[in-house]
Amino acid sequence: MSTPKLLERLYSLEHLAFAWKNIDKTNPESFGLSGESIAEFGENIETNLQNLSHQIKSGTFQFFKTRPYLIAKDNGKFRPLQIPEVRDRIVLKGIAIILEEQLQKNLVSSEGISFAYQKGKGIQNALSRVKEHYDNGNHIIYEADIIDFFGTVSRDKIIKQVCDQLSDPSLNDFIKSGITPKVGSLESIPFDQQYLFIDKGGIPQGNALSPLFSNIYLSPFDAEMKRIGYHLVRYADDFVILAPSKEVAIQAYEDSRTYLKDQLALDIHELSEAQTSKTRIVDPKKDLFSFLSVSFDGINLFPSIKNKDRFIDKILSLCNSTKDRNIIKVLNKVKNSHDGWISTFLFTDVERYFEEIDWIINWGIYIYLKSCEWKFKRTSLAKMPQRFRQRCNIRYESGECLSQQQRKNSGIPLSKEIYLLRMQKVQKDKISHKVPENQPKALAI
Repeated sequence: MSTPKLLERLYSLEHLAFAWKNIDKTNPESFGLSGESIAEFGENIETNLQNLSHQIKSGTFQFFKTRPYLIAKDNGKFRPLQIPEVRDRIVLKGIAIILEEQLQKNLVSSEGISFAYQKGKGIQNALSRVKEHYDNGNHIIYEADIIDFFGTVSRDKIIKQVCDQLSDPSLNDFIKSGITPKVGSLESIPFDQQYLFIDKGGIPQGNALSPLFSNIYLSPFDAEMKRIGYHLVRYADDFVILAPSKEVAIQAYEDSRTYLKDQLALDIHELSEAQTSKTRIVDPKKDLFSFLSVSFDGINLFPSIKNKDRFIDKILSLCNSTKDRNIIKVLNKVKNSHDGWISTFLFTDVERYFEEIDWIINWGIYIYLKSCEWKFKRTSLAKMPQRFRQRCNIRYESGECLSQQQRKNSGIPLSKEIYLLRMQKVQKDKISHKVPENQPKALAI
């Protein structure tokens, strides 16, 4: 019996169901240009998958235009995402699963180095490797990221590199069209940011194929750094090299930049001592060092202050939803965001922020409920400590917020309660030898 062609595997209902199971559903309200959400698509999943299978098999399937979306970055700039339709995400994920198996040999050189977008690997593994190298005496860290990697990397070169290695060409056209989507509804993006979506021949962010393609393209870089003897840890286009001295770290900068330029037509920023620099050499015991939104001080890993502040801003934004008078809905959004953030950073010293976060949540919920015309007796309220009342240029003078009993009645557990509950689950999984999926969560928009 002959091995099924790659296309036949893609349109099999079993494979499409597996792809559906593995697309990120962190945000069930996530949608593409048509507005159909993951939750809505899932309501009739069997029929929808059968339709997809038929379209792929009959040759009538085509990828729709993507929805443009901007993610604000720490430096005030934006990251352009192209959000596919839910049906397209399933097909792209199905292709990515097949390609990862077909191209596994390309990723061998990146084993123990690359941790992004691979089954069984993620941010926790990357940070654990950083700490391992550090504990082994490599106390100086050279950090960098590749300038506009997704926008400048050669899409045509990657497509050829991938397609030439497949067992048959039946997926080639799907790969080419899937990684070259058209963007729709650009008018929804501010005019001065629309240039970010100009096709420069790179690969789109927000596409299930792009992470795999980035790992394939950068695998020779991983191999070269390993050959020289550098302790490289890479997560997509962000990487660090841990070195025993500043001199070795400077040489690592020179070698890595030369290889990226000469062999892969990529570049990194100039080395600088400025704290805001994209390319730095730091001693984490003396300088602020963060990688993948996690800080490291030479002893402990913990969520970066920027990440913590972004989370708090998100909570306050949810609590400022004064137009939404569905109190249960708003409280559930706060609860889920709170749970999700703590769960993401269980492997770090996330507890250092619990007091601040709980006071902020108590304040935010109080402000929201007041906007919904709830009445409170002042004697029933608590007072937020002075040190937590300042947020940017806003100072909350009175400090009035929910008491602990009122917080309990809101249905939103305290941070410590969530932490203990999630840690108990981790321990149960270990005892039962159940290995939880450790894939990094994609941006769910």
